[in-house]
Amino acid sequence: MYEQAIREMQKAEHDLTKTISRLQKKKRNKKRGFIINKGRMRGPVEGQLIVHFGEMVDNSPSKGIIIHAEENSPVVCIFTGKVIFAGYKLGYGNMVIIDHGLGYYTITAHLDDILVNNGARVLGGQQIGTTGDIATLFSKGLYFEIRKDSTPLDPLKWLVANAYPKLIPLPRPKFDSEIPQTTVHERMISPGGQNRMKTGHGNKLRTLP
Repeated sequence: MYEQAIREMQKAEHDLTKTISRLQKKKRNKKRGFIINKGRMRGPVEGQLIVHFGEMVDNSPSKGIIIHAEENSPVVCIFTGKVIFAGYKLGYGNMVIIDHGLGYYTITAHLDDILVNNGARVLGGQQIGTTGDIATLFSKGLYFEIRKDSTPLDPLKWLVANAYPKLIPLPRPKFDSEIPQTTVHERMISPGGQNRMKTGHGNKLRTLP
C-alpha cells in the first residue's frame, strides 16, 4: 500500500509538472502570437496596393503601405491587441494604433470613422473603422504600418501572400484616338497574373489581352 501511494504521488507530481509546462508554453505562445502568425494575417481592408513599403513619397521613403479601397469600406484589426491610440493625428488624419505585444504595433491611418476607443481590447478581424476620401499627407488611400518598437517593418511580409495587387501606371498612348472612347489610366496585376485595366468610364475594370 505504501509503495502504491508513493507511485501515485510521483505520478501526480509528474502530471502537475506537465500541466504547468503546458500552461506556460500556451502563455508564451499567446504573447508570441503576432510573430507566430507572420505571413498568415489578412490585410486591414480590401483594395489594391498603390504605394509599397520604402517607396519614395514626397522625397522620403514610405514607412508603411498605402491601399486604394472603395469609400466606406470596413477596416479591420489584423491581429488581437489593445488600442493605445484612437484619434486625429496631424498629417495622418484619423488613426488607430494597436499594441500586439512584445513591442509589435500596427498603425492604421487616413480613416473616415473610428469605431474603437483607447484602451479597448480588439480581436483579429474586428472592424476598427471605415475608409473615406479625406485628403491627408498620404493623399487618398488607407495608410498601414507595422512596427517593432520604433522600427518600421514591411507589412507585406506579415500579411498573406498576394494580399494586395499592385496598381502600375501604363504609358500614355501617342494618340488618344488609338483607344476609342476610353483612356487607359493604369493597369492592375492581379494575384492570378491577369492584366486588367481601368477605363475612364465609371472606372470599370476589364481584362486586357
